[in-house]
Amino acid sequence: MEAGLFHAGLFDFLRQQTVTVPPLRERREDIVLLAEHLLHRLAAQEGQTEMCLALDAQHLLTAFDWPGNVSQLENVIHSAGLLERGETLTAGMLRSWIEDDTASERGTAYGLTLREMERKLIETTFNRCHGNRERTAQTLKIGLRTLSGKLREYGYPPRGGPGSNLRATQRKAA
Repeated sequence: MEAGLFHAGLFDFLRQQTVTVPPLRERREDIVLLAEHLLHRLAAQEGQTEMCLALDAQHLLTAFDWPGNVSQLENVIHSAGLLERGETLTAGMLRSWIEDDTASERGTAYGLTLREMERKLIETTFNRCHGNRERTAQTLKIGLRTLSGKLREYGYPPRGGPGSNLRATQRKAA
């Protein structure tokens, strides 16, 4: 408007309108298209080759009710797309992300403190990344030093493995 690129009359008209978008579970025909768009966007952001959805993944996504709506779908696609390698995203690759979200929706996390929830999220992601700290930090969108500090706080060994910090100290003393 300020730049004069948008017609004032159209702006006033649109401002008075209400656009109602039904929940994703009522628009199942949009789920695969949205998921493919999210995979395309993820590939562009991460500089990866674009993954496609296997037929079993498409069936899994359209069968799920998506209580978290589009943002939940986006989280599942983003998480799986970052961690999985290859050209095709299968139902097996997506299932654990959807089941974890479903368990949270059912209230298994109910009564946990924020600190406990944070630990559960970090440990689960760390395990899914097979102990790879860089991929875990990238997936969680936190710094590697922050992740390493949290893992150390939870009792995980230092990055070089059990006792690696002792060996480094012993080398310096020698």
